[in-house]
Amino acid sequence: VVPTGADVGGTFHNIPACRTRTQTGCVISYSTFREDAPPSMNSYFGRPIEPLTTEVIADSQALCTNPANLAGGEGPLESYFPADFRQWSPDGFSWTQTGEAIDATFVATPGLLSARCVNNGSQTYLAVEIHADDEDLRAHDIPGDVVVNGRAFNDWGLHRVDVGVALGDLVDIVGAQGAAYAAAQR
Repeated sequence: VVPTGADVGGTFHNIPACRTRTQTGCVISYSTFREDAPPSMNSYFGRPIEPLTTEVIADSQALCTNPANLAGGEGPLESYFPADFRQWSPDGFSWTQTGEAIDATFVATPGLLSARCVNNGSQTYLAVEIHADDEDLRAHDIPGDVVVNGRAFNDWGLHRVDVGVALGDLVDIVGAQGAAYAAAQR
């Protein structure tokens, strides 16, 4: 949580949001929701709330830093997901249109997802857009929604895959930050 319109203050007091890949001493924070399924007004994620009481903190907003574009705006996500999603998708999920099993631990999805931070007035979140191509043999969707009685539960969004949607970006950022920190120590 940060003061409305700010990148520093609030939860981490003096630690600012990361806005460049080589910035050190900063924080990356986001809650993912599908572009076409924004958080409900009761969502725990994306709102500036006190963790123990869930009271909304006045004049504040949830911090959103897009790992695909720290400076702001939309960017393509470098995603990595577990190849086997049976634990979260009881109806089954396949990373291919043909249903073929993939003999790997993780699956990369280049060009499939992009994201941007959205502030709708009461919530700030990372909106993930899926760029499926009908001629693409891979999956045209991603798993990760919390489903209750067969219906997506928008209060949680894509919380199950918050890290996976941007894992490649996060690893690249940590590498760039590590190199910048090491160079500054010389």
